[in-house]
Amino acid sequence: MNKRQETISSMETGEVLYESFRYIPELFNEDGYYFWNKRRQSRQFTGIELPLKSYDEKGIFGDLCRLYLADGSNFLEIRSRNRCRPFNVTDLQNMLNVSHKQATRRLNSLLRSGVIANLTITIGDRKEDWLVVNPLYFVSGKRISDTLYKLFRHDLDPYLSVSAKMEFANRVVEVDERVTDTGKTIKGEKNENL
Repeated sequence: MNKRQETISSMETGEVLYESFRYIPELFNEDGYYFWNKRRQSRQFTGIELPLKSYDEKGIFGDLCRLYLADGSNFLEIRSRNRCRPFNVTDLQNMLNVSHKQATRRLNSLLRSGVIANLTITIGDRKEDWLVVNPLYFVSGKRISDTLYKLFRHDLDPYLSVSAKMEFANRVVEVDERVTDTGKTIKGEKNENL
């Protein structure tokens, strides 16, 4: 972390009249790329409209971000007691008080528009399907993680600086390890297409 110091002193006496320190976070660290829109003090890219057609869809997206986003990540989750689980279509059905078919249709509309995406995470022999909010439209926290960048790379690249894209390319693709259905680990080659 860098420190910015500002000092105001008297021209006549040299006495320090005002002094302040402000810490400036590193652009990249293990948590990801530092993103905070300074001008608007917001957690979203400015000048980008939601690609949703109706005010209902925009309201649903707003409620999902407000009520179900995990702290510091863009994963939608349901918290109960000391546990959390992925947000799913049944939770959307309960939130909207609609039929399962209508909830599925609305969720598919959000997925098609690109404001959220599906991410399957495999832990051992268990798979979990998570819904993830596109950081182009809302960032929970101050950083865009490597996972978010990898998932939404094509949406984010036009809005990130060249140096940020290069740093992500170096971080995300150095070694691609995958575990097959039999539990065998496969190490892939560095992807030159990023």
